[in-house]
Amino acid sequence: MQSLLIDTLTASFTLHISQISTNLWLFSKSVLHQNLPNDQLYRDTSHAKTMISTIRKWKKLCLPKLPVLGSKHVITKCLIAAGLFGLIGFFAICKIDFNAHTTLRLWISPVDNQPPDSLSSCFSEAANELLIPRAEIVPSVPVTESYVCYDFASSLRPNPIETNASAKYHTFWFMKDNEPFSQNDLDILRSFYVTQNRTNTELTVWILREDEQGLVSSPAWQTVIKHSAKGQIKYKVVDFKQLVSDTPFASFFDPWQRNAYAGLDGLLRLLVLYQHGGVWFDLNTLFVRDMSPLFFHQDWITQGDCHTSTSGNPFDTVLLQFRRRSPYLCEMLHEAAKQINKDRTDASKYSFGSELYYRTYRKLLKHHVQVWSLLPWCFTNPSECYSENSLPRATSNKEYETHRLQQVFAYRLHGQWQTKRGSIFNDLVNSHRKQIDW
Repeated sequence: MQSLLIDTLTASFTLHISQISTNLWLFSKSVLHQNLPNDQLYRDTSHAKTMISTIRKWKKLCLPKLPVLGSKHVITKCLIAAGLFGLIGFFAICKIDFNAHTTLRLWISPVDNQPPDSLSSCFSEAANELLIPRAEIVPSVPVTESYVCYDFASSLRPNPIETNASAKYHTFWFMKDNEPFSQNDLDILRSFYVTQNRTNTELTVWILREDEQGLVSSPAWQTVIKHSAKGQIKYKVVDFKQLVSDTPFASFFDPWQRNAYAGLDGLLRLLVLYQHGGVWFDLNTLFVRDMSPLFFHQDWITQGDCHTSTSGNPFDTVLLQFRRRSPYLCEMLHEAAKQINKDRTDASKYSFGSELYYRTYRKLLKHHVQVWSLLPWCFTNPSECYSENSLPRATSNKEYETHRLQQVFAYRLHGQWQTKRGSIFNDLVNSHRKQIDW
């Protein structure tokens, strides 16, 4: 059966297919009907022998010698070989990026269709006047493909009319494992000093009372104070009673204090911006260029990575900007107070970061209130997207396109950057050192 199958298949590839078919028909007619003359029968038999000989020659030329197996085994092997060649070809041409998400099924976690909680008094008519939109800083097209995000970021340039207005920046430093203000912290502040407008910006480093000596006695901090313009970079000890005064959180300060200031850094971020306004950044952010195109627009929070463009919580609390007495911050502080009132004895449930922002954001949308802006991922987190359009992480020594780095505003440091520095980290630090003498 195998030989006959191969012979038949091979015959279809010969240039003499028509002749072979004709000879086969004549020979079969001669044998079955026995109604042809002997000489005609002899000629037909000769044609058939010639046909079979031709088929066997084509078989040797076109097909390798196969083991004597059943036809099913031969077909299976052919299918496996075709599948392997197909896979090899697919991966040679295409590239796969994995972005897996695990979600609960709807019968376990149904869609929230409950009516939203009522808004606080934060959104009065007077407060709504602060929500007048200004020039757009968020693109109207998807920014997850190719380098669209970078190109849009590079289109935002400083406005000469607005760059003369004063700008406030805030950050928080605390002694971790009893280590004083370090070289890494110095590199962060140097990046701020080099890239931002020195004539109209000021940075306040907020610290706890118990960390003051560790800061002022540090050689790295003394270098900052010595070389920076007077008053541009300063530190301030946190006075929580002053920060919480005249806020929705004021009446809940005592129970929060009794729980050892759980979620301290997250709540401090909200209180400082509510009382003073400005830009907040964490001390794992290297500045790349002037932030003023973003500073003088409506309130915004940065996106953590590009994958949250379609689902999930998009907010990253590392870099954000709100105006003083922003109704958004007021509503967030109301939500934080409700959380403390609900879980007075369980400080582990206190969460004043991205979850609080996302919860407030959804609440405002349900009440049809204009919400703050979300800055695209590459503005401050250019290493958090697909492999083909992400910059290397802070600990990586991979090569990268320098002009892409210059298009973004800041570079958030992920991973063990305190102990291992990659190519981008070193390049930025060295570039900043060349521009100033410290």
